[in-house]
Amino acid sequence: MMLLRYLLLFLFYNVEVEALEYHGVRLGALRNQSYGLFGDVWLVNETHLQITNLQMSSPLDFQPAFYFSNTEKFGKARNLYVVRSASHGIRYSQPTENSLNEEIQHETFVVRVPGNLKQWHYFGIVAEDKWFYLSAVSLNKKYPEPLCCLTDRLETDRGIVGLFYNAGSAPIVVLDAKTLVLPKFTFDGTKPPGKQPI
Repeated sequence: MMLLRYLLLFLFYNVEVEALEYHGVRLGALRNQSYGLFGDVWLVNETHLQITNLQMSSPLDFQPAFYFSNTEKFGKARNLYVVRSASHGIRYSQPTENSLNEEIQHETFVVRVPGNLKQWHYFGIVAEDKWFYLSAVSLNKKYPEPLCCLTDRLETDRGIVGLFYNAGSAPIVVLDAKTLVLPKFTFDGTKPPGKQPI
């Protein structure tokens, strides 16, 4: 019994446990060795794509940018974010221009799908002045459905059931690994509680 206790303490203090990051449904890879282009594309939900580990190392004589397309038209990605890490390890999304004119090393980008996902067939990096894809992936996979619902055990039509300030919500919807929706959220408090007994 004592040995088991020491083993558990050893594991607790000496083993790092890290959760796998969830990026969404993998659509494929952006690859073009001629331009040193590598990266993986993920369908996060019906409105966003994520490009992980994007690299582009060759000097380019044209302007590359993210585009969506179908058999009839091209649509430039308008809302683009680069994922940055703060010094304390927290990651955040910073809006950026849709022009990949610098060398890119292991960057993560989040792209909002223009309009409706169903209207597009491909996503990739286009050489704007020459109008060809450097690399593209098909958008033929189904986006992950939101997980519905996290509910209260006793009141299944509610998500959050607070004891004070009329805090509550409808069942909580999980959109992806980092996004929760709290429908019909209520909170009647106007200031933080004082030092009162709970």
